[in-house]
Amino acid sequence: MSTVPERPRGANVPLSSPERRRPLRPPRWEDPSEALAWLQAVRDALIDAVAAGEDAARRPSERMFSRAEVRRRIAEAEHAALVMLDAAIGALRHIP
Repeated sequence: MSTVPERPRGANVPLSSPERRRPLRPPRWEDPSEALAWLQAVRDALIDAVAAGEDAARRPSERMFSRAEVRRRIAEAEHAALVMLDAAIGALRHIP
């Protein structure tokens, strides 16, 4: 009997889940809880990309996702991380 491999990290939350929503505005850095939540969202986006990359690096018989799905997940995570980082960089440039 064959065994089902463990799902990659970041693959357990459905794409439409509210847990996957990421902030689109920069955090208020003076509010530690907001900054922490924002940084966690960036971290989650990076973990999603790494999980998809790890899956793509497996032997074809051990992969969970198709190549198209891996590309889509990596592109989604890249976009989310870049949008958040660009927003934060822009906000920090305006702090006196």
